[in-house]
Amino acid sequence: MKHLRLEGALVGLIICSFVAPAGARTKATPAQKCAAAKLRAAGKKAKAKLFCHASAVLSPTFDLAACLTKAETHFMTAFANAEAPGGCALTGDANVVETAKVDPFVASVVAGIPSAVPTPTPSLTATATPTATPIGKIIFVTSTVYDGNLGGVAGADAKCAARAAAGGLSGTYMAWLSTTTSSAASRLNHETGPYRLLSGTQVAANWNDLTDGSIATAIVEDENNTTLTSVEVWTGTTYIGTSDSFNCNDFTSSASSGVGMVGLLITSNSNWTNYTNVSCDSAGRLYCIQQ
Repeated sequence: MKHLRLEGALVGLIICSFVAPAGARTKATPAQKCAAAKLRAAGKKAKAKLFCHASAVLSPTFDLAACLTKAETHFMTAFANAEAPGGCALTGDANVVETAKVDPFVASVVAGIPSAVPTPTPSLTATATPTATPIGKIIFVTSTVYDGNLGGVAGADAKCAARAAAGGLSGTYMAWLSTTTSSAASRLNHETGPYRLLSGTQVAANWNDLTDGSIATAIVEDENNTTLTSVEVWTGTTYIGTSDSFNCNDFTSSASSGVGMVGLLITSNSNWTNYTNVSCDSAGRLYCIQQ
């Protein structure tokens, strides 16, 4: 009990040390009040999203996408409430704060903590790595990571070709990547048969199934048939295969001031390709699809 009372006293002391004097609070301008409310909203969103990821680590069945969406909804509501009284130095900046600041921070924290990304539950029917190439087109995620300067789509395609060769895979491989002038949907073949991982697990029945907002299983196997569990994937692509507006200057820039759209490789909902924006100096993988 003495320890508990001591800890309670310390917590109270810490909290008090961070509370501004009453006089300072009453003198705050409307712009300062607005800024403070927005900072609180951003902090709560980051905290909520990290709690979502923590819950997903502890439970393979946890609905991470729903939790993240809820956090985003609360953030937008809190931002709107902060601007409602008026007096803000800047309004309408919720999306900028969310996509360029808070989400990249959360993504970098998750990527930087070992085992912070949950390992997909292994298939109970898988007994051994298949020796034969699965029927259909192969799709894998690269074992190597890159910053946002991929050399455009041509450079990304070359990286996919190099990783496929390193893994002993035959055929032509291109990156699931879009720029402002060239989308994945316009660049890649629209397969009428299935897309599969190297293990043979089906990702989608065909192109239409690949681009309908969800896939059958997360694309977590690399060119060596090794299962990966961390780091986002550069895509610049919406789930229907069209170009997203955030693309690190058409994936030719690694500047920290720019942002690019990434997918979350452990998910099978639309977040597999359209998860969040991260700064262009971040590390990301590539999805590579056999043509």
